[in-house]
Amino acid sequence: MHMTSGLISILLFLLVSPTLSGAEPAQTPLEDFFRNPRFDDVQISPDGHYIAAITRTEKFPAARNLVVMEVGKWDEARLVTSYKDEEIRWYDWGRDGRLFFKVDRDYDNVNRGFEYVGFYSVRHDGKDGRTLHEPFANDDRRSRGILSSSNRVTVGGLREDLWFLDDLPGDPDHVLVGKADSFMFPDAYRLNVHNGRMAPAANGASVYQQWIADNSGNVRAAIGRGAVRDDMEYELSYRKDEDSAWQTVHTFDDRSLIQVHGFDTDNKHLWVSARVDDDRLALYRLDPTSGEMGPVIAADRVYDLAGLEYGWNEVTARFVSARDGTPLYLEYAADTRRKIFLNEGWRTLQNTIDGALPDTYNDFVDWDERWARFIVRAWSDRDPGTYYLFDREAGSLKEILAPKPWLDPARMSAMEPIAFKARDGIQIHGYLTRPAGAAKGAVPLIVHPHGGPFGIRDIWGFNPEVQFLASRGYAVLQVNYRGSGGYGFGFEAAGFKRWGLEMQDDLTDAVKWAIEEGIADPKNIGIYGASYGGYATMMGLVKTPELYRVGINYVGVVDLPRLYRYDTQTRRVEGIQDWFRNWWVAHIGDPKADADRLHDTSPINFVERIEAPVMVVHGRLDPRVDIDGQYRPLIRALIAENKTYEALVKRHEGHGFFKEQNQIELYTAMQAFLARYMPSDLNPAPLSVADTR
Repeated sequence: MHMTSGLISILLFLLVSPTLSGAEPAQTPLEDFFRNPRFDDVQISPDGHYIAAITRTEKFPAARNLVVMEVGKWDEARLVTSYKDEEIRWYDWGRDGRLFFKVDRDYDNVNRGFEYVGFYSVRHDGKDGRTLHEPFANDDRRSRGILSSSNRVTVGGLREDLWFLDDLPGDPDHVLVGKADSFMFPDAYRLNVHNGRMAPAANGASVYQQWIADNSGNVRAAIGRGAVRDDMEYELSYRKDEDSAWQTVHTFDDRSLIQVHGFDTDNKHLWVSARVDDDRLALYRLDPTSGEMGPVIAADRVYDLAGLEYGWNEVTARFVSARDGTPLYLEYAADTRRKIFLNEGWRTLQNTIDGALPDTYNDFVDWDERWARFIVRAWSDRDPGTYYLFDREAGSLKEILAPKPWLDPARMSAMEPIAFKARDGIQIHGYLTRPAGAAKGAVPLIVHPHGGPFGIRDIWGFNPEVQFLASRGYAVLQVNYRGSGGYGFGFEAAGFKRWGLEMQDDLTDAVKWAIEEGIADPKNIGIYGASYGGYATMMGLVKTPELYRVGINYVGVVDLPRLYRYDTQTRRVEGIQDWFRNWWVAHIGDPKADADRLHDTSPINFVERIEAPVMVVHGRLDPRVDIDGQYRPLIRALIAENKTYEALVKRHEGHGFFKEQNQIELYTAMQAFLARYMPSDLNPAPLSVADTR
């Protein structure tokens, strides 16, 4: 549908104005925690004149579109795409001031999920929209949504995926992209930004999985799986230039992990996080021609420096450098968030912003080419974040966008880092969030184990789920049990093949610690988690039924042998099926040699031990924890054993609920379930329901 690109001044009002209401409600409405943010991913143009963001509008509430604002003209926001159902999940400013973006669509199909629709560009004013890559040549979704009167170039082809790698400084006619038509091994191409034609830059060759471009945009480093693709080893490869052959620099596994951040200013050395002489990832400067690691530049005695990708809606570790490769800082997740500065000028900038915004953690999320204007996101454990524009030349800092202005940080709860010793002496870290305003002392407690489990961890930051539970009178205990990432390989490996054993004991020991510390009311403790956290919930209910008054299993595993069969039989993709079998044997167990242990740590086999009411939540399209192999057998067993349970299944959801209305329905049902079986002062039991204890 063609639309003119007129100014949409009313749009900004709809997006950033706080909700108008009368008297302040007694507690934050449930819906406010789980409403979609009005803005995501705020970026500034290279010339510093325009700001863009991904947004939802009242006109297109099911889609994610792009909005552009000129600096200083905040009441003249311009919607530059008009998708009705599709979602822009990634975009970036090109060096010529155009916006490049990728469009996906959600499918009601267990084997497809979010699927790539196309790669496009448009000017900041919404004109001259171009289709650069669109593999659905005969699909009626082609070219919808770009506001443009120009002719569009459509590139047909196979059902592929495409993503942005580099903006190629010095070559305004091309960008570097990765393209994959298989699951594991993408190729790299130079994409012509005018007509969508692509020229090869690097071939995945059924070996390479990740490409690293140098500061001139040439692909000269890569991470791959090597010649034997079913083992657990990887290779770091390097070439002098794009005409040279690849040479293996290092072979590594998870124990000796290497993570490449990028090229240094000399365009020869690589910045990497690696495990060399220590169990934990540290920062090094690597010479790829000799394979020699330089001296340790930064390290931490407890935490990995980098290594993790994402926590709860937050990047947990990132290496930030300037366009010429100058390192600026390394950010990582410790008990809270920390930065290691590698550039004194950047440290001065950070100190300036922190002085102006002392109550928040402040991230520089983007800046212009002159380093004159910066986008700053200020956030905390109690604050979902606000975007500011810092103009260094003018010496000004102005609030510009609030993604969730309806949430009041003053009414949220602090997330407190905690640590305790498990029964075998291992140090366990985590977080405790108490109900806001609650007096010190025993309160109802919900243990909330994270998913994964391996390589994932809970981190400090704003978590709407935790804040919701705390607002209803429950303390929330998040435990980074052994097997969690971020604490070194040894701590993660301590969880290998220990599902339902020491990993579960860490959660039990956390509950006992909370009771001994006077934090938790021993008669009012629940357990709730998703994915592996759902498994831990069910395992807690059958292994230590005396501890828990309620359990909530959200897309959780209950039968490990069936999970193995599902995982290995459904992943019929080149280079991954054998690898996944090997991963399973190393991390969870051999289905034959460890058959007894896998049986004994599958909650489905011990449903008769459950004493607490249990809520079971699942998505019918779940591609990871299939509904037929996990959810339905559990419900049949609960019925057969005459257990108290409630169930919620959504037809068009997968491994977790993502649609706003479904999330609100889920947490509304959860609040009612807790009120019935484990009420709190702020979430009282219905008058018609007696205490079940």
